[in-house]
Amino acid sequence: QIRYLKERGHSVTVQTIASSNKPPAYIQIIAHAKDGLGFLAGNRFLSEFLFSQEKEADLFFLYGVDFIWGAGAYRKRGGSVPTVVYLDTCLTSMDTGERQSTAYYYKRLVWEKLFGMHNASWVDAYVASSPFIRNIYVRYGFPGTKFFVVPNFFEFGAKHIAHESVSSPTVCLLYAGRLTYDKGTDLLIEAVRDIPQDLPWHLRIVGNGPLKEECERMIRAYKLDGLVEITPWVGQDGLQEIYR
Repeated sequence: QIRYLKERGHSVTVQTIASSNKPPAYIQIIAHAKDGLGFLAGNRFLSEFLFSQEKEADLFFLYGVDFIWGAGAYRKRGGSVPTVVYLDTCLTSMDTGERQSTAYYYKRLVWEKLFGMHNASWVDAYVASSPFIRNIYVRYGFPGTKFFVVPNFFEFGAKHIAHESVSSPTVCLLYAGRLTYDKGTDLLIEAVRDIPQDLPWHLRIVGNGPLKEECERMIRAYKLDGLVEITPWVGQDGLQEIYR
């Protein structure tokens, strides 16, 4: 996305409050290394940080659900630059089946409903990566009129890549992404176990995440060890080769 915007003449400045990001060499990131901040302190930092950057930006594009509250607080406090938050996953407090401690779940839920949603209403626009993500946020109480759906896009490099014929009779299935409940990796494994036995197939799951151990347990329980494999997360270059 950064490269796409730069190629079209836009000026893009990338800043992060996490020190662990390792971008490609052609993208320069200014890291503020605020990994240790708690939830409330992190939101306060973000709000103040946006105020400090006002003269440098025409638009603040905040990549991730964790930035909703700080972005809204910034605008509520009189911030002058429009804010857009990109959403490609669910909030911790949303009932998507992800396992959290009961105390943490309700603490976040109460804070968001009593305070956070007011801040969220001040965000200028939300960009959801899918209709599913948009709908789950709207049902939660976010303003539907502020949502745009822009699917993730992937650049393969060459515009025309010759399709190579596959001689193997095995049907090869591929999932690449985080292993989380809201992405439904567990449902994928549930589904493939019902593929007829006389159809040769193989499923490769590429990625990592909190659902990994559960997926591995399901593979063993359904006796799919030789049919479903989970391989580690790979970077963009490696992912292109996997798709090819």
